[in-house]
Amino acid sequence: MNLVQTDPPEAASDAFLRLVCSHLRRRAVLSEESPPTTAWPSDIDYIRQCAEAAVSALDGPRSSIRRALFDQEWSLFLNGFPPVIEIPLSPVQAILFIKYMDKDGAWQTLDSSKYRLTASHTWQPEIAPVQGEAWPSTMSVAESVEVSFEAGFGPSHTNIPTAILQAVLDLTAHFYMERQIVAFGTPTELPFGVRDLLKPYRVFRPVR
Repeated sequence: MNLVQTDPPEAASDAFLRLVCSHLRRRAVLSEESPPTTAWPSDIDYIRQCAEAAVSALDGPRSSIRRALFDQEWSLFLNGFPPVIEIPLSPVQAILFIKYMDKDGAWQTLDSSKYRLTASHTWQPEIAPVQGEAWPSTMSVAESVEVSFEAGFGPSHTNIPTAILQAVLDLTAHFYMERQIVAFGTPTELPFGVRDLLKPYRVFRPVR
C-alpha cells in the first residue's frame, strides 16, 4: 500500500489566521473598507508558520487521529484488489475514481456503480463491491490499483469539529510560546490539554 497526496489543502485563510491571532491575544483588525483589509501583528509570518505546523502535526494519515482537517485529495495505490479497500484517512467526501491495470496491462477505470463507500466519516472508511459484483482481475504487478479520493471536514476551519479546532489553536500557542521542541520541566512534545481534546478521535489500529 502506498498513499500519496495529490492535491494539498489550501494555505491558511485570513479568517483562520484572525482566529489564531485572537487565541494568541495578538491584535488583528479587520477594516471597514471595501474590500476589507486586515492590519496584522508584526510577527504574523511566525504566527502563520506556527499555525501551519500545528495543522500539519494533527492532519493526515500519520497523525494520531488520522483525519484530514481541510479538503485535500489523495491516491491510494494497492497491489491488486483486497476483499475490502480500507482507506487510512477520514472523513472521505468522495471517491474520485478507481483505476486498475487489467490482465493485458491496460489501465481501466472502474464504473462507480460497481462499488460503494461505507463508514466515510468514521476512523476507517471502506470501499467494497456492491451486491452481485466483484472486483475485476488485475495484472500481478505492484500498484496495479489506484484509488483517488477527496478527504477533509470541509474547506474552512469552521467545518472542523470544535475539539480538534481547539487542539489546533492550543498547539499553535504552544509552538508560538515555547519555541523549542520540549519545554524544560514539562518533558512532552504534545501538551496534555491537546492530547485530552484529541482522545475521542484517536486511532489505535496501526496503518498497514
